[in-house]
Amino acid sequence: PATDPEGTPPLAGAKHVHGLSYAIVSAVGIFEATGDERALDLAKDAFRWLDRHAHDGRHGGYRGFYTRDGRRIVNRSANPLGGDLDPIGTPLMLKESNVFTDMIESLTCLYGVWPDATVRARLEEALALLKDRLLCPNGALPFLYEEDWTPIPHLMRFGYQFQAARRCVEAARLIDREASFQSLCDAMLDHALVHGHDTRFGGFYHAAPAVRPFEIEGQYTVVQRKLWWVQFEALHAFAAASRWNPAHFARMQSLWQYIRTHLIDPRHGGVYVQGTDRLRRLQQWRARIDPRHPSRIKGDPWKDGSHEGRALLAAIAAARPRAAEPERTFAAATA
Repeated sequence: PATDPEGTPPLAGAKHVHGLSYAIVSAVGIFEATGDERALDLAKDAFRWLDRHAHDGRHGGYRGFYTRDGRRIVNRSANPLGGDLDPIGTPLMLKESNVFTDMIESLTCLYGVWPDATVRARLEEALALLKDRLLCPNGALPFLYEEDWTPIPHLMRFGYQFQAARRCVEAARLIDREASFQSLCDAMLDHALVHGHDTRFGGFYHAAPAVRPFEIEGQYTVVQRKLWWVQFEALHAFAAASRWNPAHFARMQSLWQYIRTHLIDPRHGGVYVQGTDRLRRLQQWRARIDPRHPSRIKGDPWKDGSHEGRALLAAIAAARPRAAEPERTFAAATA
């Protein structure tokens, strides 16, 4: 999944579907921007490798972690990292919604420039799985799954739910099935609003149970960190869904106010890794004098500009047709 500064792949060249799906999106983007056929060929080759080695012909979707020559890594003895987790922290032999919707996006991008029959078949398969197997009736998208897509009880992770909501509609629009997926998108967004939204300070938590209660035997079960990418993926999803549901536009506006206030550095620019709200007074004092305080960090091994860049472009596009309309409040939109 990476190389050292000299270009040598560590971990014996192991590959993960998460990284390969991003590579496909990047190569397609280069092709669209430059017309360079070599970039498109790279995207095609990556898809063919994935489909040959990682596609689950029995249960559908794609499995995650492989050796360089395409053998699946299924136990710690074969894991170049050691232990029972793959490079993105998923237990070996399990599937999860992050990689699943990554592939929906990469297949959508690839099919948009290369209308290959196999790519379309995999895209339709993924949409059917999301609709019929992965999504709960209340709109919750579980994170972990068994091989046959049976959900494994765990906390909901709202960033992936926002990604899934947006990506399924973008994919369905490409194959002329958008109308049938708008309600699924709405259901996922509504669930996140009820279970993941901080009604006091704004923004969305990283994770929480799919149903209440959130407190068990005096222990709060919500992961309250408000990571930058979760907020921007929510912004992107609300912007996309505002095309058919005006209430989502007001939610996008409200979330943008949270982002401006608690994620963007007003002095030096840039986006913090997590929201600066909910800090205690002592923490606020420490943050002012300690540049290494968590509230002031703007980078980590996972942080890049893709989440915020694409979300801001989507929000701008959503706002343009409504520039002359009066601003609606979040409370009015959700009443």
